[in-house]
Amino acid sequence: MTAGNVFACFNPSQTLWQLGHLHCVTNTFILGWNVQNSDEDGGVPRSIAEVIAHSLTDNYRVTFPCTSVDRAAVEGDCIPNSADWARRLDAVSISRSGRKCPDSAVLLSTRNWETLIRAFDDGGFPWWLQGQILMLTDQDNGDQLGISNSDIALLSCDDWCRKAQSVRSLSGVVRPGVDGSLAGIWTSDEIGQKRLLRSLEVVCRHEGLGWDILDEGAFEKRL
Repeated sequence: MTAGNVFACFNPSQTLWQLGHLHCVTNTFILGWNVQNSDEDGGVPRSIAEVIAHSLTDNYRVTFPCTSVDRAAVEGDCIPNSADWARRLDAVSISRSGRKCPDSAVLLSTRNWETLIRAFDDGGFPWWLQGQILMLTDQDNGDQLGISNSDIALLSCDDWCRKAQSVRSLSGVVRPGVDGSLAGIWTSDEIGQKRLLRSLEVVCRHEGLGWDILDEGAFEKRL
């Protein structure tokens, strides 16, 4: 018996996922999960967060807003004594409620899964309130923070998938769906999508979690 299950559905069309116009572009899928004996009500259980974080950082550099980094320690785009990159983030809204970002916010860029896992429980950008966004770029991208505040604003609207195609540095975007209980994922090409799905499957199997590709009806019942 597995400790839980992770499952994906290609090109979802229902509005109940609260992921805007995800169905209007190609190379999209939703990712859901359930975990035995979990007390989580919305959001991402730790075991699932680790699967997602490992899979994303195995394939991409991931940039996301957070409040868990000391803003005063950020020097330019650098964090002293760290392989991560950061930039102070001001006056941008990324949640469906239109809530502005906290004064302590930074834009953090990483290839480390242990850094990325902060994105799923950051109170300043709550995943469970759809207040988080993960931006994926090539791992070897020399311009690690080539994402502007205006780009983040573009990716926060309902038409985020189509807007993402206009941000040249992006290889993908991940956004939380309704109650943070699933994720909507767009990749810039089919190769990237297949690579990410394969990573998710491999990590799930390694962690003793089930893995399935479902149609939308089965996905809704499983969630």
